[in-house]
Parts: sequence; structure tokens; C-alpha cells
Amino acid sequence: KAIILAMGCRERTRGAINIPGFRPAGIYTAGQAQRFVNVEGYLPGKTYVILGSGDIGMIMARRLTWEGCQVKAVVEIQPYVSGLIRNQVQCLEDYDIPLITSYTVTKIHGKDRLKGLTISKVDHNFDRVIGSEKFIECDTLLLSVGLIPENELTREADAEISEMGGPIVDNNLQTTIEGVFACGNVLQVHDLVDLVTAEAKRAGFNAIEYIHNMYGKKTGKDEQIKCIAGENVIYVKPDLINKGDLAKDIIFTFRVKKPDRRVLIQFKDEKNKVLYKKKRKHVIPSEMIEIKLNLSEQQIDPVCKIIEVEVIPRPEVLIEKDKL
Repeated sequence: KAIILAMGCRERTRGAINIPGFRPAGIYTAGQAQRFVNVEGYLPGKTYVILGSGDIGMIMARRLTWEGCQVKAVVEIQPYVSGLIRNQVQCLEDYDIPLITSYTVTKIHGKDRLKGLTISKVDHNFDRVIGSEKFIECDTLLLSVGLIPENELTREADAEISEMGGPIVDNNLQTTIEGVFACGNVLQVHDLVDLVTAEAKRAGFNAIEYIHNMYGKKTGKDEQIKCIAGENVIYVKPDLINKGDLAKDIIFTFRVKKPDRRVLIQFKDEKNKVLYKKKRKHVIPSEMIEIKLNLSEQQIDPVCKIIEVEVIPRPEVLIEKDKL
């Protein structure tokens, strides 16, 4: 038998980000508000501020505008949007909804019902800048501040969890427990449901192969290659590669830490030998990068133990900066 973990993820709440102040009515996650409006047919308020520029938050900013509500601002703690660029354009810019970057909510006003918010500018360490406070009057705050993989079952099963909160998997999407696979947002937060569906199909196919004993006994750690995140990379999936699968096409997915232009994506081993490289015009954290690679064609060393994925400025870009 085989088990596929596909529990998805949940939204971060006010408690997860520690906003100080009272606990009045009128504070919801963007997903809660989306259900109220789209399914239940209720409007949770009239004037809104949205904290965080995740995709659901930006989509709800547009939807609430359609419903006749006033969205006063989308406030983002990062200096760039955390959702897809197309949603920024289609949901915010097309409807003249202000996007305030490098700011966050630092105080809640109102006891029974939300009356307003104080937002403050943050520096590069995300510390509040004294004297930058602004008050925005509103009756509803929506939170679009990220998603958390729902991995309680994974932990109870004693599967190893990565630093990003998802289970550690090999190139077949099998966790550290034999016969248990993971896919979708429980593994890593995806940009689109189409990508979740494609990953789920892979997990299902690999689970069937496992049931039919097509890859035999559990691969030992000495027969696996560890994938690690290098410069400007948050994480890499898969975490492990079975050496017996080097001749197969392996799908690598990863995200960058910060936006950059004219970069070079490199895969290299522990001896700094470059196995694969590819140029990209631009990269942003909100867009997951996917690369399909056959490592045997890249002449990987059979005794290789580590593959590091990094996203670095192209050499010609560094030369241009030196000239400046």
C-alpha cells in the first residue's frame, strides 16, 4: 500500500504575525472574506485595508471594489509584492488601489468594531521606523500574509520536515517514510492550481510504481544526493535524489529570496563543478521556478553527494557594475 499526503495549507492569522492592539470585530483572513463574499453572499465591511499583497488579498481587493466597497490600501511589509505580477496589474493598478510597500500594521484601533489602523514604515531589518506612523480609517482589515503547509499528520507520522515547513521528499515525491508520498501545497506553496494538479499526477504515478515494486527497496542515504539552496534561493525540491534515478528526467522547483534581473541559475556539486546553467531575464520570490533536468546527461560524478542550486548575477552584469 501507499499513502499520498495532500492536506494543502492554511492562512496565517493575526496571531501568527503578532499585531498589537485590541481584538475588535472586523479582522479576517483574505480567504475568510472570499468565502463570505463569493459563497455566503455577505460583505464583512464597507471600507477595507488589506495587509499583505498575496494573490488572494489582491484578488479580494478587486472583488470588493466590484461590490461597491472602498479598498483604501494594500499594505506590504516587503519592498515588492508577494503575489504574482499579473495580479498586481489586473487587481490593483487597473482599479487605482494604492499599494504601500515597506509598511506594516503596528496598531489596531477600536474595541467592539475596528475603527482604524496605524501603519508604520519598516527598515531593511523589518524594524519599525519611529516617526513614520500613518493612520488609516477603516472598518475591516483583511490579512493576506502567507500560507502555512498543513503538516500535523506528517509530524505525527514522524516524517522529516524541512526548514520551510513541508516534508522532505526525494525525486519520486516520497517522504522519509517508505510508501508515503507528498504533493501540492502541503509540500510547497504553488503559484497556480494547475501546478498542484501536475504535481499530484506525478505523486499518484510514483505511488502506483511503488505498489508494483518498480523501484524495489528503500534507497539508503549513502545512495542519495542531497539538494541544498545556495545564493538567493530559499529552498529546493526535491530535497534528495536517488542515484538510481539519475538517468530519469527530474523536476526541480525552487524560489528566490529577492527579485533580481539578468541572472544565472546554476546547479553545481560539492566540488563547485557546474552541472547545469541557464540565463533568466528576471526572477521574483512570488514566481516558483521549475527546471526539468536529466543529471546523467550533465555528466554528474557518480560519487556526488550534494547539488547546490544558486541564482547569481550574470558575469557581464557584475562587470557593468564594476565600471559604474
